[in-house]
Amino acid sequence: MVSEQLKTRSGETDLDAAIAQQKAGLRTPAEQAIHLAIPLLESEKLTFSRPQLLATALETGGGKVPMADIDTTIQTQIRSGQLLNAPVAHGYGNDLLISRQTWDAEKSILTHVLEGKGAVAPLMDRVPASLMTDLTAGQRAATRMILESTDRFTVVQGYAGVGKTTQFRAVMSAISLLPEETRPRVIGLAPTHRAVGEMQSAGVEARTTASFLHDTQLLQRNGQTPDFSNTLFLLDESSMVGLADMAKAHSLIVAGGGRAVSSGDNDQLQPIAPGQPFRLMQQRSAADVAIMKEIVRQVPELRPAVYSLIERDVHRALTTIEQVTPEQVPRKEGVWAPGSSVVEFTQAQEKAIQKALSEGETLPAGQPASLYEALVKDYTGRTPEAQSQTLVITHL
Repeated sequence: MVSEQLKTRSGETDLDAAIAQQKAGLRTPAEQAIHLAIPLLESEKLTFSRPQLLATALETGGGKVPMADIDTTIQTQIRSGQLLNAPVAHGYGNDLLISRQTWDAEKSILTHVLEGKGAVAPLMDRVPASLMTDLTAGQRAATRMILESTDRFTVVQGYAGVGKTTQFRAVMSAISLLPEETRPRVIGLAPTHRAVGEMQSAGVEARTTASFLHDTQLLQRNGQTPDFSNTLFLLDESSMVGLADMAKAHSLIVAGGGRAVSSGDNDQLQPIAPGQPFRLMQQRSAADVAIMKEIVRQVPELRPAVYSLIERDVHRALTTIEQVTPEQVPRKEGVWAPGSSVVEFTQAQEKAIQKALSEGETLPAGQPASLYEALVKDYTGRTPEAQSQTLVITHL
């Protein structure tokens, strides 16, 4: 019965009192507008100014909520502590706001990392050298840290192509040498099914972060506390996990007495949800960080370009890429190919070409008239084998 559900949810035995209690908990139009505005602002930056919040709340309110009501509600939430005010934030600005929920999530992560220093026994006193002979220096450092650390939370920063899967396999191989009665359970968590599949291919029992959070929180609500005291969590693709989910995962792991290593790359995809907890742990927490930067998944000619990108030297990276000419890519007979591996195709060029075509001029045979046509011609002109080794990345 709906009436019984209302009573249960509100904690009232009388139906009228239950309805009144539920109504009191509803947001006012101004509160709802602010509630919707904050995540939009946090998707860009966790802190924001009062004028930014006011302007965004006016938009999320559909223009139907008076500015005065929104401004008054912002003041009320600052006084109540729902919004925290930072008069001066060095390097960020003045008179900024941050939501209490976001502040608490960041604080929770930093606290759990700090309190986890020296809180667990190492999984191995020393990783056998025979297991690391074929690993890069970064892979060896990460493997030793994961297995020899006494910290509950550690971090591995691994750039694209450095062999994170190989490093996971090394960890699993070392753990398999431990006595069965003391051997820890290894659980991989990742935000995407693709990353879950990659961990499973490395021999790791893995699942999505979302399913772990849902199932473990459900157990807690039913009065159960999972025992993670002999469990190692591998949190892969951590740069894609939002602040709220990372804070929840840490809390659940701590509650169960587990340990975790967060692995990812700050320079790859960022979270859709607000916050960058992986970057936070590297820059502002007490966590030990192992860095893997030796590229193993790249052709030798282009490897220097990847190192240049890691060092933020875009000019040198493009110069290296230019040296690998389009002629080195297998192509079909008689197709168009770009003149260089690095080509700038601007909007001004496209407009000039379109204008010339409209005036009756013609392009050389096969010459593309736009950036997207150039991409299509370049890709379709490659042999099937070359196409299977080609990744097209375009700005949304």
